Amino acid sequence: MTTLPVIGICTSVTKEPNAQGWDITRYSVKEQYLLSVIEPFPCVPVFLPTVGHRGKASLEDVVERWLDLVDGVVLTGAVSNMNPVRYGSDYTEDSDKFDLDRDDTNLDLIPKLINRGIPLLAICRGFQELNVAYGGSLFPRLHEADGRFDHRAPKIASSERDEFRDVHPVEISEGGLLASICSANSLGMRHQINSLHEQGIHHLGDTLRVEAMAEDGTIEAASVADAGTFCLGLQWHPEWGRETNPLNRAIFDHFYQATLRKAER
Repeated sequence: MTTLPVIGICTSVTKEPNAQGWDITRYSVKEQYLLSVIEPFPCVPVFLPTVGHRGKASLEDVVERWLDLVDGVVLTGAVSNMNPVRYGSDYTEDSDKFDLDRDDTNLDLIPKLINRGIPLLAICRGFQELNVAYGGSLFPRLHEADGRFDHRAPKIASSERDEFRDVHPVEISEGGLLASICSANSLGMRHQINSLHEQGIHHLGDTLRVEAMAEDGTIEAASVADAGTFCLGLQWHPEWGRETNPLNRAIFDHFYQATLRKAER
């Protein structure tokens, strides 16, 4: 009998006003991240609440126990931005845009996943967390950087699916993980992707390798060069367009196969 891999999906802390007018704090994740693993693959999904330093158990102990449980992790995108303090910037913005508990949790989790050989797929904010966890930095507002175009969500969209439509090309780098995925699936090295991010990679983190770039020089994907298993960060959202975008489909397929190998070990 095949062992079902346990795939952890990180959450975000959000505050939403209720009918009475006060904020309700939620630990949540958008449906598409869950569907992207449970619809195509036999697996056991679990949500990993970004608790930060709350609770009686230490964050380190919580993370270590997660590492005993999961066979792979998806770090999701989010509406929040990383706190610029985390990557050595003095840029300031409204504190409501931050999710400090998520920063604490995932920056502790990421290097431990890699050290344990646990497959990681880091998406959008998750990709930015991966970069910062390895000493990299971000543009707080990428569209204001010289020579960069606006990578934020389309201003006009008729639905959520339309908002996540493919809008610009990326070029896959030779010799990397994405190149091997493309080769294994008879795909070319240039692909259309969606784009819904305000922050972006500035300086690439230590030991990270560029996997794909946009035409304006923005790093759109990277991997940990010495990782012993699947480890890929993507600035775009591969959880959308599996039906129509063969690269997105192949990325999830290869991530899942890595989780399966981990579960069987």
